[in-house]
Order: sequence, then C-alpha cells, then structure tokens
Amino acid sequence: TDFDNSMLALAKSAAWKCSQIFEQAIDRGIKTESEIFSTLYFPVIPLTSPPTFNTFYDDFCDSAITPVEDKFLGKNDRIIFVILVDKNGYVPAHNSIYSLPRTGNTELDIKRNRTKRIFNDITGFYASKNQSEFLMQLYRRDTGEIITDLSVPVFVRDKHWGAIRIGYLMEQ
Repeated sequence: TDFDNSMLALAKSAAWKCSQIFEQAIDRGIKTESEIFSTLYFPVIPLTSPPTFNTFYDDFCDSAITPVEDKFLGKNDRIIFVILVDKNGYVPAHNSIYSLPRTGNTELDIKRNRTKRIFNDITGFYASKNQSEFLMQLYRRDTGEIITDLSVPVFVRDKHWGAIRIGYLMEQ
C-alpha cells in the first residue's frame, strides 16, 4: 500500500542514519569496529525477566541511537516502535517510551521496558538476519498486539550488522 511504501522509506532512512552513526563512532575512535560488531551479551545484574543484557556498545546506543529511533517513531501515530536490532535480534537501545525504569512486575515491565533484550522469536529472527532490501511480516508481539513488522538491513562498513524494525498498526 502507499502507507507501507511510506514506512519502507522511513525504515531505509533510519537504517542509513544508524549506519552513519556507527561508522562515525568508529572513525572518531568512540567505539572500535570490534566493539560495534561484538555479539557478547552480558546479563544485567540483578537478573531480569525477560532477560536483559549489556554489550560493548549499548551505552553508546542509549545516547546516539535512541534519539534517532524516537525521531522516526514520532513520524506517524500508527507506528508502535522503531528499533535497531543486531544480527541476533538484540536491541541495544529502544524508544524512550519503552525504556522506562523496571517496576518488578513482569507483566507491566514487558510493556514499559523493552530495551537491552534479545528478540529472537521467529519474526525477530528473520528481521535481524534478512539482507534483502526489506522484509514485511505479520508480528504477534509478546504484549498481545498483532502488527506489521517492516525491517530493512543495516550495514556498517559494508558488513551486515542487523536491521531497523518498524512496527506499525495495520489498516482497519
């Protein structure tokens, strides 16, 4: 649809912006290429449910990627989330509205704190691994909503890093 095409344009723009941020961080010595591409996930202590992780680069993403995700989230009211995921489905930084402090109530926290998680369900797996121009999937979130998940790959220095995923409400 025209709306899907507009979401694809947004996803491509967000992917390009995130790629540029990573490449500039490497060029400026803020993070090394090894750190950006690291797939070592360190459990957050105290342990959380669902599990959350830190990496060598998630601190950088909190300050550099979250504002980009939030900017694209604000482009349309039908957009539920805009996230950068690595090739394993790890979300180093989520939209601000989903990065709220944990309460200890797992049911509530699943809705308010979605950052630093690995989304390796079938939709997340395919989105993070896809290297084609885009991938559109029907996504049943762990919060119960059924939405469209549109992802485009992110490349850093011409190597596949992961994807931008935009989740949005389907037309009624």
